Amino acid sequence: AASGSASAALASQNAAGTSETNAKTSETNAAASATAAAASVASIDVDAIEAKIDAKADKGANSDITSLTGLTTPLSVAQGGTGANTASDARTALGVAYGTAAGTVAQGNDSRLGTIDGKNGGTLATGNSITLISATFPSAATGDYLNTPIFKSLINGRGAYGDTRGGFFGFYYQEHVGAANEGIFNLNGFSNDISWIFSNNGNASAPGSWVNNSDSRIKTDLEVISDPLDKVKQLTGYTGLKDTQPYTGLIAQDVQKVLPQTVFNMGRYTLRDGSVIEDCLAVGYGEIAGLLVEAIKA
Repeated sequence: AASGSASAALASQNAAGTSETNAKTSETNAAASATAAAASVASIDVDAIEAKIDAKADKGANSDITSLTGLTTPLSVAQGGTGANTASDARTALGVAYGTAAGTVAQGNDSRLGTIDGKNGGTLATGNSITLISATFPSAATGDYLNTPIFKSLINGRGAYGDTRGGFFGFYYQEHVGAANEGIFNLNGFSNDISWIFSNNGNASAPGSWVNNSDSRIKTDLEVISDPLDKVKQLTGYTGLKDTQPYTGLIAQDVQKVLPQTVFNMGRYTLRDGSVIEDCLAVGYGEIAGLLVEAIKA
């Protein structure tokens, strides 16, 4: 019986040792697992993961989406899309379809962009101008007349003569090859075709006369010119050149001394050589007639 108790005690002791050994093994394994887990966490590139997450679209509005693959249904205009699968349908959906009707747009090569036909007016921005350009003349013979297009102000349906649409007033530039170049004002309509010509020599011509108003009803404080003969004697008639062009007449400063009412300050005058005369004086020769009449009568 004593022997049996001793064996049982020994068996129990061995079992306790085994349990302790197993417990230590489990503890060692747990420590190893913890060490491995720590190593695994340490090996994770957190920054790389965050970068990948940031690169994904957020729920809601995104301004950084650059492409959508596999999308077959177009986004509506309200969603920021074109509302169509083709360029033509997209322009229609967006309200910019090509065409000639109201609400449509013209293409860059539309022929209407090269003309002002059908336009209803407008205002040029400050500093801008309209230039009328003639056809290109690669060569021209002496005596030929070359003209720019005429700029017309026309009454449609009234007085048609040179233009079937109506009477007009216009102007254009003309070169008489080898002779002169001129600016021409043209009045055409109601069976009349009249031109006023301003030549490059400084002269102007008209089919009629250049006239001044002289009605007594528009004049007041009238006085007869005093000492007319004495005043005429202070004037001298000259021939010569005026800005390189043949000239005959009086000197404005002389006339100003005896009859200042006939002398006018025309402001700045640029000579043909480019030099400038400030406050250039001009004489109204027609208005000297009164002085000459009184001088003859004296």
